[in-house]
Amino acid sequence: MGKVKSVWMAKPGLLPRLSSGPRVLRMHELAQYTILTQGDKSGTGIIYDRWFKSQVVSPSNSISCSSLVALIGLTVSGMGVSYLPHLCLRSLVERGALEVVETTPALPEIPYVALYRGERKSNFISSILMLAQECCEFSDLFQIEDEAAGIGHVHAGASPF
Repeated sequence: MGKVKSVWMAKPGLLPRLSSGPRVLRMHELAQYTILTQGDKSGTGIIYDRWFKSQVVSPSNSISCSSLVALIGLTVSGMGVSYLPHLCLRSLVERGALEVVETTPALPEIPYVALYRGERKSNFISSILMLAQECCEFSDLFQIEDEAAGIGHVHAGASPF
């Protein structure tokens, strides 16, 4: 379906800045803050949990939440730092509700896939998959219909595979 680029985000002012502006944090520095995660019921949560462990870093404190909307709310309120989809939350960054936290290394992109049983393939399923591929752009958090064009955006699930 596509890939989603996530970045670490926090409430502006939660993390210290250099006098010259934002600084790039190493993962062990970021792990000193409360890390807000999507948990093990989310493909994105599973992928980033594995990635975080591969960095040989263990957060001192973390909060897991299965709702992306709630996770955004916790991040905006200053409860901690979270990995969030960059493109669809750009308006919150532009309005100053969130800031991007630059890290090294950067987060990997998350692949989104549509899965179906091969033995149950049908023209209907193939048509749905083609429609999803045409419409899925990962630029909006919610399914929003463009009334002028009559086009809706489709969102698929992240795959831990």
